[in-house]
Amino acid sequence: MKKKIILLVLISLLFGTGCSYKEINRLAIVSAIGIDYEDNKYTVSVQVMNLQKETNDATTESSILYQGKGISILDALDNISLEYPNTLYLGHIELLVIGKGIILDNNINKVFDFFLREPQARTDCLLLVSDSNDAVDIINPETENKEGTFPSKDLITTIENSKQINGYIVKQTLEEFIINYYEEGIDSVASNIRLSESDKEIKTILTGLVSFKENKFIKELDKDNSFSYNTIKGNYERVGIDIPYNDNLIGLSIGSKSIIKLKIKDNKPYFDINIDIDGSVTELHNNINFNSDDEYKKLEELANNYIKDKIDNLIDFCKDNNVDILGLKNYIYKHKYRDYNKYKDSNIYEESVINVNVNTDIYRYGNISEVVGGNKWVK
Repeated sequence: MKKKIILLVLISLLFGTGCSYKEINRLAIVSAIGIDYEDNKYTVSVQVMNLQKETNDATTESSILYQGKGISILDALDNISLEYPNTLYLGHIELLVIGKGIILDNNINKVFDFFLREPQARTDCLLLVSDSNDAVDIINPETENKEGTFPSKDLITTIENSKQINGYIVKQTLEEFIINYYEEGIDSVASNIRLSESDKEIKTILTGLVSFKENKFIKELDKDNSFSYNTIKGNYERVGIDIPYNDNLIGLSIGSKSIIKLKIKDNKPYFDINIDIDGSVTELHNNINFNSDDEYKKLEELANNYIKDKIDNLIDFCKDNNVDILGLKNYIYKHKYRDYNKYKDSNIYEESVINVNVNTDIYRYGNISEVVGGNKWVK
């Protein structure tokens, strides 16, 4: 697959730009880029595809990491040429990782500025940030022993799997982040990645979401708050959760849809966050036996309370940190524009009355033994 992608890139360059084969042969195709900042200098790390011919009929694929330092991102990229003779091609970047130096120094808008101004660089690459590690350590092929030779491919697969399995992260491109970043009345989030070290190995782990206010890093959301954010935003198709039930746990597979309604009464905003959850039982612990509609209704009510409590905690997080990642002010901007300036600079979570309503609908399927025996409850 990688060979086909590389071939398509080379063909487009050959016919689209008038490059000669000799010029194309000197291109280095960048698959991932990491940007760090320390001591008033940028360090740019690029993961370059490397094809080596072993025999007349076979080639091996691997990746090489090159680094450059400079007073700007462009300067750092240019300085890579001092070590690496080929010309970097940024039109095939699949992953951008922004390191802790950029994040903690509130320098993230400088990254946006480069990618928006550089005509060759892609903005539809996936975005990860790290509040604890340098980007170079995340994308370095030698950081951990992966199955493949392209760490960027493994990270992209991890993003896709995590989005589908647990709902803790967002699969977000740099372009989507920038659009949200400049949207009026809403603060941004990004998926956070860290290195986890033990005596045996070093791993890259997606830990959840981090929040921003303008160009300032605010705080990491814990997994529950990350799940709540994605539940409200509808950022997953199906994820698994465990609901406490009579001192046991019941596994549910759920999807979510939500709508936020706004009204302003007596100069006070009122928000209704209405969330519809559809779910199915995936795991029954300790031989719990479901054989009546009443038990399902009880489980639905427990699920309502369980999810509502988590969303209430997310609202408390937004209130305590004065960060509007749900975009409540954006709702005022779009639907009550004349009132927007009253709340533009305020903590909207302190100013508002916010009601969370969760409605869970669980498919009525009993234990496997009951289904096989023909005793199946269906709503």
